Amino acid sequence: MIALLALLAPVQAADDVLTDHVLSVLTSNEYGSSRRYTVRWSDSPSMAIIGGSDAHRQLAIDIAAELSEVIDPLSISIVDDPADAEIRLYFDDHPALVAIARSEGFEFVPGNAGLFWGWWDTRGRLSRMVILIQDRWAADDPFMQHLLLEELTQSLGLMNDSPRFPESVVYETTASSGSATTLGDLDTRTLALLYSLKPGARKCRVKRIIRRKWDIIPTD
Repeated sequence: MIALLALLAPVQAADDVLTDHVLSVLTSNEYGSSRRYTVRWSDSPSMAIIGGSDAHRQLAIDIAAELSEVIDPLSISIVDDPADAEIRLYFDDHPALVAIARSEGFEFVPGNAGLFWGWWDTRGRLSRMVILIQDRWAADDPFMQHLLLEELTQSLGLMNDSPRFPESVVYETTASSGSATTLGDLDTRTLALLYSLKPGARKCRVKRIIRRKWDIIPTD
């Protein structure tokens, strides 16, 4: 029995780490209000891209398309008029982003190269999202590719960072942050799980789904 427990312990520990990671990114926030339930778009959101170069814009469009494949049948559509958009993505320098944040109703958190801020109702349905990205890096810079992927992914409902899996786009510790420039298996499954649940799913329900169905969540 002791030998059997020794073999099972690492597997159970790995499951616990995975569960903690997914629960953290799906049922809590990096900034703002505290919660213990999921939030996500209940209808396909539209996104307007303000500022940045043509290459920045194309990168954002490409990432939106990648994410749309995971949240199908929902998708992110691109619109020209910010007034028509549920998601407003701004590229600008730091002082301008600080002012934009205030005009949009929140404060830019110091020390960030990029930031998202969202609004949702009591049922966990997202209604509005603002994403702020410093444009000091070119679109072909891996850091910009990672930064934009992270903020756009988080704007869909993966709203917290996690120190547990370096390959995750939302990986961050006090000493380092992630470098993923495309969604891996972990992030794809986490996002697919979120969009298989109704908005406002409680932490206990999410935990049950992770335990029972994680291995059968599609990743393509």
